[in-house]
Amino acid sequence: MDSRNQDSLRTRVAIDGHDFYLPSTADLTDVMSRIQNIARTQPGFLTLATTNGIASVLINAVTRVVIQREPTYAPSDAIEPFQAYDPEWDL
Repeated sequence: MDSRNQDSLRTRVAIDGHDFYLPSTADLTDVMSRIQNIARTQPGFLTLATTNGIASVLINAVTRVVIQREPTYAPSDAIEPFQAYDPEWDL
């Protein structure tokens, strides 16, 4: 059974290859709407509250933006170390 908690998701906003992680309280619909509005008009700065502080990114019509919800894993969810095969136990 997979012990990872699939309910624990974080939002990654990748803008031209730079990753920004949003806090769980972020309104994703609002962020997407603001990106769309800026991309439709003159270039402008998008300001995001991230998990590391505040980020402002210049957005224009050709800016590549990817928004992804991905699971977060606690350190206890790490893959268990490889167990060497011991032929003496194989009877």
